[in-house]
Amino acid sequence: GLYYIKSKILMYFDKYGEVLNLLDEMLDMFPENEKDIKMKKASVLKGMRDLKGGFEIVDGLTKKYPEDNDLLNYKAFWYQYLNKKEEAVKVIQNLIEREPNNGIYHDSYGEILMAFNDYELAIDEFQKALELDPNSWYDYQTYIKLGICYREQENYDLALEHLTKGEELIDKSASDNDTKQMWHSYATPFIEEIKALIEDF
Repeated sequence: GLYYIKSKILMYFDKYGEVLNLLDEMLDMFPENEKDIKMKKASVLKGMRDLKGGFEIVDGLTKKYPEDNDLLNYKAFWYQYLNKKEEAVKVIQNLIEREPNNGIYHDSYGEILMAFNDYELAIDEFQKALELDPNSWYDYQTYIKLGICYREQENYDLALEHLTKGEELIDKSASDNDTKQMWHSYATPFIEEIKALIEDF
């Protein structure tokens, strides 16, 4: 716990090099937490804009633990960060074949499609995620992402409906306060913009 707090403080002050050293120390002391520590290391490298270095860590983990679906889910996102659409889609589709009723993988697929501006297909995946898991811990995120997709399609009524629903669900969720704040900061500008657009019509 103390290491985690220390790493958050260092990240806050942009001391990435020190965070990486701390994570290496943690890995020596707690080798059984290899996955979590290395994933944290990959996200620090992402913060440093070293996407290649971060991907190498994730790729190594998925080779070492090929049955770990959550790691493969992360790998799909890392392909997206590297702008490799085909690879990202292939990994997430394989995951969905493994676990077709897992809402979070449909949500991830939607987010990846959204990143490549495939809003129509993204909407289908987000709707599937909500059908499979209507009261999930991440449901507010799915509603907000759906709202943003509808906004991109200029379907302002549906955009406002989903964004508002998502925003209402944020504070009911079990997410930590930093995460809640982050999602409020995503949703609020879109809601304000769409209300203004609707008023102008």
